[in-house]
Parts: sequence; structure tokens; C-alpha cells
Amino acid sequence: MKKGFSLILSLITFAIIEIITVSIFGIVENEARMTIRKADSTILFYAAEAGIEQAKCYVKEIPGWLENGGTNPSIVNSQFGSATVTVTVSDNSDSDGFYTITSRATWQNSPLTRSISIKAKPPVLSSMSQFMFFIDAAHLTIGTGAEVWGKVHSNRNINIFGGGAIFHDEVTAHNKIIFYQGANPSNTIFEKGYQEDVPQIPMPEITALDELRQYAIQDNFYFQNPISIELLPTGQVKINNSAPLPLPQNGVIFCERDINIKGTLNGLLTVVSMRTINIIGNLTYSDPNLPPPDGGDLLGLIANNHIYIPQSAPYNLEINAALFARQGKAYCFLGDRRETLIIKGSLATSQLSYFSSTSGHGYSIRKYYFDERFRTYAPPHFVRFETYYFKDWKDMGEQ
Repeated sequence: MKKGFSLILSLITFAIIEIITVSIFGIVENEARMTIRKADSTILFYAAEAGIEQAKCYVKEIPGWLENGGTNPSIVNSQFGSATVTVTVSDNSDSDGFYTITSRATWQNSPLTRSISIKAKPPVLSSMSQFMFFIDAAHLTIGTGAEVWGKVHSNRNINIFGGGAIFHDEVTAHNKIIFYQGANPSNTIFEKGYQEDVPQIPMPEITALDELRQYAIQDNFYFQNPISIELLPTGQVKINNSAPLPLPQNGVIFCERDINIKGTLNGLLTVVSMRTINIIGNLTYSDPNLPPPDGGDLLGLIANNHIYIPQSAPYNLEINAALFARQGKAYCFLGDRRETLIIKGSLATSQLSYFSSTSGHGYSIRKYYFDERFRTYAPPHFVRFETYYFKDWKDMGEQ
């Protein structure tokens, strides 16, 4: 009797152990499958994301890639690591001009697929002259009571000191807009709002100046040594006090070294220095109001280094131009006190510009007016940048 009971108990015990063992093996097997699936899914996710990044490069670098359906070149069965990726582009854009890019990844060792999508708009070329203030490699500082027309952008921070600043147009910063010394959003007026954490606007590369050099060479307005330019209201120009010459047909004067410039422009002109442009006198327009199609005047000053107002410049100075300092800044001599500086146009620089010091030297009164014509027009062949639009990144999950 006891032996029979022991046998039954043993059988039950073995059965329980077997059930537990089978259950454990089932759990382990299921966990293994889940681990493998997760690993496969991760591999496919990164491959699909790599396809999206490749597509974004094509959008930036190949004109018409989106409009042509993501072909030439296409991304079809392309190898990204051990996975195979195919990227498709929607046939048509939506009402806002965005195309949908979808990247689908597969792997021969897995039945899974993984897809990611993003919306993209074809690049837009815009002139650097559209900004009242643009700064690339430094924080932009705006003081108490400033009133600014035209777009404002910093590829770093915008620091606003004191209250009462008024911005009539878009204000954007790649990092943050920071308020100091009593300034705050309630006592600073942003008529069109402001945006932080926006994408950087790329400063044009030095190669962007090569095209302008060629235009000047074609018109025999290319110089290797320093030059002085005097603009004449007759629609002519003097180079190094020469006899008056008609403005270049392509609208570009190019010098490999420093340029001194002053005068009154009658026409359209862009002046380029691979070093520094020195503004030694007033720069005005013969007709400052008419837009270019009606005979108006527009001046662009492009310096690879700096735009400088030297000691010889007038006590009261007016500058009508789109100013661009690719690697440097716009600034003035600070060895004495001046009265009024008026800049009507736009100002785009790499470094922080200044026209006065805390000691009172420089120009005590500084007025900045955006030339409204730069919203639509730009000086001849003025430097431009490309704006890329991507939005609505979406992980479409496993299929």
C-alpha cells in the first residue's frame, strides 16, 4: 500500500516538474523569439532611417530630385549594412508643397519590414539681403528701445537687453531668445512672433564668390590689387580716380584685396572684396525709392573678411546698401566720438558687429532701416542661401 502511494506521488512529482520544465522552455523560447524580433526590428529601423538621411542629402544636393519622384539617382534595393532599403517619393506634393518620402527596409534573415516617412519641400534659394540683421557665429544683441524692420535671425542666441524693443517682422534663433536687465516677452513687442530652436541658416561658402569673380572678369572689372571706388550719380564709376566708366554690364566689381568706396549710385551694383571693404564716405542712391524694374538703385557690398568704417569716414555717415561680411563683421573706428550713423538696407555677418563702445566712442546715434525693396529684389548676383524644409518624421512601425 505504502509502495503504491509512493509511486503515485513520484509520478505526480515528475509530472509537475515536467510541466514546469516545459513551461520554462516555452517562456525561454518565446523570450528568445522576442529578443530576435526586437534585434531584427532595430536593425531594420536604423536601415530605414539611413534611407531617409540619404534622401535628405539628395533633396539638398540634387535639384529637382523630389519633383522627379526620387529618381536620378534612385534608392532601390540599396544596401545599408546587412539590410536592403527602397525609398519612394509621392507623385504629387500636398497643398503646402510638401512631398512624402518613405523608406522601407528589409533583411534576408528576417520576415519583418520596417518603414519610416518624412515630408520634404524642394529647397528655396533666398538672398542674404532679406535680413535686417543676420549673424552666424555669435549671439545677436539688441538694446533697450530698439525698433527693427525686416527679418532678424541668429544661428546662436538673440540677447535682448532692457524693455521696449519692437520687432516688426519675423525673429528667429537657432538656440534661444534670452531677456536681460528687465526685458521680458511682455515688454518686448514681436509683431509677427518669434521662434526658437529653428534650423541654422547656412552661411554661404567661399565658393559662392567664384561666380561673382567670373562676372567681373567678363566685364573687365576684376582687380588683383587694392582699389578705390567712387560711385557717380551719372550712372558711372571711377576706379582709382580714373576717368568715369559705365557700370559693369553684369553688375559686379570684384577685387582680390581691400576696397575703399564712397559716392552716389545710379543703377544696380554689387562690389566684392576677398578681404575688407572700407566705407570712406556716404553711400547714397540717386533714386532711393523706385524698385529696380522702374529704374531704382540697389547696392550690395560683399566682403570675405570685414566691412569697416575707418577714421577718415564722415562725422555723420549714411550707408544705403546690403552689407555682407562672410567671415567677419561690420564695425567702425573707435578712437574718437562721432554723431550719427544711418544704415538703410540689410546687415549679414559672421561675427558680432559694432559701431560704438561703452566709453562713448564711435557713433553715439545709430539708426538702422530695412530697405523694403530687399523683400522682393536683391543687388546683382548677391550671395544666396538654400532653405530646406523637412517635417512630420514618422516611424510607421513593423510590417
